[in-house]
Parts: sequence; structure tokens; C-alpha cells
Amino acid sequence: AMAKLQKLDEDDYYMAYVTLSDVMSYSEFVEWGDSKYVGADWCAICEKNSEGYYSDSIVGFIFSSSHHEMYYDKETYPYLTTYDVAMTTVESSDWEVSEDVMKKHVASMLRYMSDQTTFNEMIVGNKDESDYYLQSYKQLADNVEEHGLNIYGFALVGQKDEILELSKLEEVAYIYTNPVK
Repeated sequence: AMAKLQKLDEDDYYMAYVTLSDVMSYSEFVEWGDSKYVGADWCAICEKNSEGYYSDSIVGFIFSSSHHEMYYDKETYPYLTTYDVAMTTVESSDWEVSEDVMKKHVASMLRYMSDQTTFNEMIVGNKDESDYYLQSYKQLADNVEEHGLNIYGFALVGQKDEILELSKLEEVAYIYTNPVK
């Protein structure tokens, strides 16, 4: 993997998919990212159970907050959009979103998806498979509410030098890149 990273063009931008050495809670990830100047665009989450952490799909959330107001049932899906999440920050100098708010945001997105039966059937193609995904979204939402956000990886856009620096961090297990077109 390092040999492939060494061959990246210095002037191009790449989507870097980063796998962490260990799963981090949302708070740990925010603290680590701030201390190492890592600016993630998207985070991948996994479930936690009595045996440890696992994931049978790639599910995550946008780490940055840059969306517009959207009208929806805010009682059923609290903090569904990242715009609403961003509105929880009081001072412009303190844009950090609390773990509780982000946990509600992700659980709301998953519950919203679990309620979209027609959409899921259309995307998946059949009712049985669609029902599986609807249940998976509910299960993951329950897990997030009980165990928090457990981050095992993230994605960001960067150039060769930034990606190589990132690869040197002990918390990073692996980086895969694709050119941004």
C-alpha cells in the first residue's frame, strides 16, 4: 500500500479511504482528528456487541456540516440533516458538534431510511431483500443509541503529501486512494 501511495502524483487530488488501527468513539475520533489536523469528510461506523465490533455493510455519516434547512418531522427524526446538527453549535468559534447530537443525527438518518419502504424496494429490486435492509437500518440505529458512534474508518480528499503524512500515523492501518475526477 505504501508503494502505491508513493507513486501518487503530487499535483492531483485523491479520495483517500482510511481504515483505523482501532475503533474509536465519536469523541475520541474528534479529539484525535483535532490533535493530528486530520480533516475527515465522511466517517464509517460499525456496530458493537458482546464480542466486539463488526460491520456487514458500509454505513456512515458526513463529518462536515454544510447542508441547508429541510422540512421534515423533527420529532420523529431529530437532527436528521447536518444543517440541523450545525445549528446546535452556539458560537462560530466553537463549531464542534457534541457526541450526543451526532449520535441522534446518525440514528435519525438510519430510522428515516428504515421507514422508506417504497424507496428501498425500488433500489433493491425485491421486497424480501428490501425488508432485510429496513431491519438492518433499525438494528444499527438501536446499536448507535445504545453504544454510540463507533468509527472504524473515514474518507477525505487530499493530495499526495497529506495522504503520506496520514499514512505515518500509528492510528492508521491502511489507506486506499482513487483520483478525484
